[in-house]
Amino acid sequence: MWNRLRLLGLAVLCLSAVLALSACGGGDDTTSGGTSAETTEAESEAGGEEAGGGEEAAAEIPPFESVEEEAAESYPEPKPGKFSLAYMNPAAGNEFLKTLGTAMKLEVEKLGGTYSEVAAKGDPNEQVSQMDQLLAQGVEGIAVFALDPGALAPEVEKAKKQGVKLVTIDLNLQETGLKGLAGYESQVWQRRDYAAYLTAKYMAEHLEPGAETGTIEFAIKVPSIVFSIERDVYWAEKMGLKNVGSSANKTDDIAGGEPAMTELLNQHPDIKGVMAYNDPSAIGAYAAARSAGVTDIIFGGENGGSEAFSAIEGGRQSFSIKLDVPSMGKGFAWGLYDLLQGTKVPPTVIAGEPVLIDEENVEEVPEWDETLEEEYGSSE
Repeated sequence: MWNRLRLLGLAVLCLSAVLALSACGGGDDTTSGGTSAETTEAESEAGGEEAGGGEEAAAEIPPFESVEEEAAESYPEPKPGKFSLAYMNPAAGNEFLKTLGTAMKLEVEKLGGTYSEVAAKGDPNEQVSQMDQLLAQGVEGIAVFALDPGALAPEVEKAKKQGVKLVTIDLNLQETGLKGLAGYESQVWQRRDYAAYLTAKYMAEHLEPGAETGTIEFAIKVPSIVFSIERDVYWAEKMGLKNVGSSANKTDDIAGGEPAMTELLNQHPDIKGVMAYNDPSAIGAYAAARSAGVTDIIFGGENGGSEAFSAIEGGRQSFSIKLDVPSMGKGFAWGLYDLLQGTKVPPTVIAGEPVLIDEENVEEVPEWDETLEEEYGSSE
């Protein structure tokens, strides 16, 4: 099928040349795969060209195969109970992390428990103090989103001795995560591998074979982000793209994405695709490229929060992989409730399936707060 489609595409190109058409796909095709940096005025007058200039996928798209497919889909549904649970948010103000906490709070309260939250400022040492604080308060279960699992190891051991139940997220992302976790009783996988697969697939479908791509990672080596970037590169190269380098966002926001992109452009001026660990990095990268006069790069982010929706609608981001954050917060609540009720739980469960959003479907895909509103009647 794929070869027939490629031959058909070549036939269309040849016919277009014979008829002296001004552009291969016409003006409407400029939106077929999401925008990259803004098209130039000349391109707009000519009908526009797709970001990256690729009519063919870089390679045959391989099927998705991952250890994620072997994890449990959900914890057992718990019975109501009056338990006190807490969530350790690693970075206050981050929409993804805030939504995760909100989902957990709503589910805990639905089950009849009490919820509390501590929020660090991206500082692993602050998380150590906060976990000690929660243990001193006597909470019965903690959902831990660790910036540095190693730094929290002594507190995890304290929690075990006190009988406090612990569930974490993306701690062990390899096959061993299906068999057991050091100190924690269970974890939720965000499905970062599938998100990386969707990212690379989009790039491969919109760039030419061998096109240069790069990544933007976070300066702090958070396990899930490190894994996400590694898998971006793995899948991109498996699909025929050439990853040429990476840079780091030092501030975890749009402003930090700009110097990261400037660094990538300075070192790799022919780069055609950027895979960022989050949406603010992709948005900042777009701004830096535009300031440099570069308009033919595809920018992909991850998380899929409100910033991504706005940026995609405004043409400042090509696409984002929307993670099912509400299901993660609900998973935290169910996992801790199950453990406190003596229910056996799998060592690893997966969040709901990630969804790629671009200009084609951005108006149809629900945002996180809409999902929470639908399930709980509130997103607060």
